[in-house]
Amino acid sequence: MLVSAIVGVYHAQVFGLLGWAVTLFALIRLIKQRDSLSHASVRLKSWDWVLGAGIVVAAWLYLGYPTESILGWRDEGVYTNHGIHIARHGRLDVPYPWPEDAAAIFFQRPVKGARIPSFLPGFYRTEPTMTAQFAHLFPVWLAQAFSSLGHHGLFRLNGMFALLSMGIFYGVCRSVMPKPYAVVATLLLALNPSQIWAARITLAEILTQLFIWSGLLLLVQALKTDNRMLARWGGVFLGLSAMVRIDGFLLVPLLFLSHLAHKTIEWPARNRSLSVWFSFYQTTLPVFALAVGYYTFLSTPYFRDLLPYVRQIGLAGAVSLFALVGATPAVVRRIAPWLTSRVMLVLIGIALVGLTGYAYWIRPHIGSSSLPHWLGGVLPAGPHGPHHDSLVNLAQYLSPLVIWTAVPGWYITLWLLARKGWESQFVPALIIVGGVSTFYISNPYVSADHFWAIRRFVPAIIPGFVCFGAIGLSWAMRRLSARWSMVMSGLVLAYLAAFTIRADALILTFAEN
Repeated sequence: MLVSAIVGVYHAQVFGLLGWAVTLFALIRLIKQRDSLSHASVRLKSWDWVLGAGIVVAAWLYLGYPTESILGWRDEGVYTNHGIHIARHGRLDVPYPWPEDAAAIFFQRPVKGARIPSFLPGFYRTEPTMTAQFAHLFPVWLAQAFSSLGHHGLFRLNGMFALLSMGIFYGVCRSVMPKPYAVVATLLLALNPSQIWAARITLAEILTQLFIWSGLLLLVQALKTDNRMLARWGGVFLGLSAMVRIDGFLLVPLLFLSHLAHKTIEWPARNRSLSVWFSFYQTTLPVFALAVGYYTFLSTPYFRDLLPYVRQIGLAGAVSLFALVGATPAVVRRIAPWLTSRVMLVLIGIALVGLTGYAYWIRPHIGSSSLPHWLGGVLPAGPHGPHHDSLVNLAQYLSPLVIWTAVPGWYITLWLLARKGWESQFVPALIIVGGVSTFYISNPYVSADHFWAIRRFVPAIIPGFVCFGAIGLSWAMRRLSARWSMVMSGLVLAYLAAFTIRADALILTFAEN
């Protein structure tokens, strides 16, 4: 769809017919396998019904109250208008809608006696046509949804992506924790105010979330089962995240570090997973490279504006790749016992607790945006700039309980991976969630008004905190007696339910137009 829009021949009907062809082909494949499928026993248990009911509620909240935003002053309006343009004209670029001799009226405006450049928000003045801001994979999906279902599809597309994302997230959780914890974690994420808000508005974070967690699920399963095909598809999805949002390039150095950490943890097995990682790189590196080329030639002004940040990410990627290549078997054999030693892990734990305590209790009072709320609710607008209270802000959406169980959960996972080799395939999730969280909690790089400010945390951080919070709670409950585990579980569920209802109160059934 994107390629056809680039060359100006996009037709939604053609891709609709192709979609039906793929669907019919899949149904034929399923019918041919009906004999093997009929022997599979599927018994829905109580937790399955809880998950299903919760997803139905989430679908009602996502699809029932969409944000019908078309104002081009902010990103969602740019995406919306560009998607409609693609649907109606079949092309990505936008011709100028006025005669050439009238361009000065639109490009210049007087301000206090001076004349400064001005233009339509979200569109760059390029020749011979205008260039829409951002990456354009998401607007093409909006175009397809608009062509199929009109404004109903346009404003509800992210709701469908969010529901798919919940299924993917449940799969990731289920790979490392018991079903009750995976169900509760999925529903906590699905009904979180940040997820509801992002699912209702035409922003690219939800599609990015879907790609990132799809890639993680496939990569985790590929490492677990030594499946090269799953690794290749995981690489495609993770690479496509950069085609939706430019900060998807953050994954490049984190994936190299994930491979390095995985190699260090499994070093006695003599690099058993090398073939899986090689298959992963066969797809993810070309897709990331394709994304760089796309921004360079087809979203040039936007890419030029963010070039300093992209260069920093590129430098981090080069350093990470150098460390990965330099970690030969001989080097790993020497450093692995030191990196996975008790002393090193204890030092990491002390640093983690210290930094988290600083970010939660001390840092908010240092900057001008000090909003030390403790029990939840939605924050008022704050100043534009670095968020000294970004971790406290995050707690307003997830609850302090999730924050202070996710950090120990992340550390417990690290300890079990390094010391006991527990679920070593989960290393990419550990590194990516930890790395992206560190980057954006330090500075979200977004206007401080909520709910807008939370969008940076939607793709990876909020799902990651929920996942590792469930791991931390699961680890703690296993160390209690059966009676106390039941009592504490009930109290935790009651608190999380009450917190979520309170945090959702302002937007639960409110259509934000």
